[in-house]
Amino acid sequence: MTRNCSAVAEDHPITDFLEQWTHGDHASLDHLFPIIYQQLKSKAHFCLQSESQATLQTTSLINEVYLRLCESHNLKFNNRLQFLAFAGQLMHRILIERARARNASKRGGKSVHISLEDQDFAMSAAQTDPEALLLIDEVLQRLGSFDRRKFQIVQLWFFAGLDAQEIGSVLTVSAATIRRELQAAKCWMAFELK
Repeated sequence: MTRNCSAVAEDHPITDFLEQWTHGDHASLDHLFPIIYQQLKSKAHFCLQSESQATLQTTSLINEVYLRLCESHNLKFNNRLQFLAFAGQLMHRILIERARARNASKRGGKSVHISLEDQDFAMSAAQTDPEALLLIDEVLQRLGSFDRRKFQIVQLWFFAGLDAQEIGSVLTVSAATIRRELQAAKCWMAFELK
């Protein structure tokens, strides 16, 4: 119970800064970032943990997220978790853009094997091979075309590194439903990746 109270207390200034920022106070983002930097760093590190080509550093990815947030308008976050989920989605977009740029001249018929059962292995494959990352994104976009919630679940799990409980909080769905839909989405994506 004490943990929940401290989480709420920790979330309070973050929520205040988020609210001020979404109402046009751009200086609030400058106050928010130092408070939430460690959590963003953790997410960025998760995204980049197996980046073999070292083309992007954790700090660079966080800086890119910050710049894109500064350019964004009409965003609304109710709490820290929603903000972190959005930041994870931004990191995903940045990595996809970089993979497309690196892979633009190398598109070929290379066979890629990715197992979505192990999040760390799948992320490792995606980070060491831009073609794998693009393939995952392509399949993920197809999933999103007919099941938006499963798309969001996989995106938050795979790219933002959130667990079922955290995803459930962001999407206001039970953790059991998240686990069930994540498993179904991974099965469908594994079939598509073959």
